[in-house]
Amino acid sequence: MREGQKKVAESECGKLVKDHKLEKTDEPNGTYIEFLPDNKIFKNYHYIHEYVEQMIQNYTPEYGTHVLLQRQPLRFTERAIF
Repeated sequence: MREGQKKVAESECGKLVKDHKLEKTDEPNGTYIEFLPDNKIFKNYHYIHEYVEQMIQNYTPEYGTHVLLQRQPLRFTERAIF
């Protein structure tokens, strides 16, 4: 979402399957990513939440970033420095 507009793209198996037109939005500027593992590719997967949280924190550019992991907010007390 940027400056009152949003763009949605959907992919499956690494290929773009739907490229939506720009839409108006009241949502704040930012990026939303949803990853749903494909059982054909990711067999018997599971998330290691502590690892996912740390990786997200490592790549989060600033304190004001809002992150949901399985619809639960992650709260970072400090940004990781590496």
